[in-house]
Amino acid sequence: MTKVLKRKRFVRRRSPKPFRQSDLDGLCGIYSTINAIRHLAPELDRAAATSLFGHLMSELPKIGARPEAVITEGLWRRALERLLRCAARQMADEYGVVLKVARMPKPLRHTTRLDALWTWLSNNLSPTSVVILALSGRHSHWTVAVEISGQQIYLLDSGDLRVLRRCNCTVGHAKKRHSISPEWVFVVRRQ
Repeated sequence: MTKVLKRKRFVRRRSPKPFRQSDLDGLCGIYSTINAIRHLAPELDRAAATSLFGHLMSELPKIGARPEAVITEGLWRRALERLLRCAARQMADEYGVVLKVARMPKPLRHTTRLDALWTWLSNNLSPTSVVILALSGRHSHWTVAVEISGQQIYLLDSGDLRVLRRCNCTVGHAKKRHSISPEWVFVVRRQ
């Protein structure tokens, strides 16, 4: 009698979802700076953006941010503000593009009302200005707002975010909603 060999069934082990760029790093502050500038100065090509990225990374120690900490933890508000101003100087010096960086007016920085923030964003987003937002809650992330409607903020984002729906946003603390901190909001205008 011949022996019948049974085939071993190969079971492919399910691989975990791979990490993508930005899943493990905190470079969204630098990317939001570059994305904001590229939106306002579309004449800048990839080489210019790459050069600006390198310049901003080299400026981190000068503005009091350790590169390794930025990569793992991200940028705080003051460091991002300094980086934005450094990028604006670089754009003026290298490309003749004049950018102005400002924060929200002091009275609005401590608002707890989403409608007040939404109105300010509506008044400050234009073809010549963008707003950099700090998100917490569902994400801990810097992103660039380029347009707004009554119900959505349209983003130019280094991750997967495309829009923020008003019904999913808050100004207060939240875990399951997008929390926007008015104190951590910057407007960047091309002059």
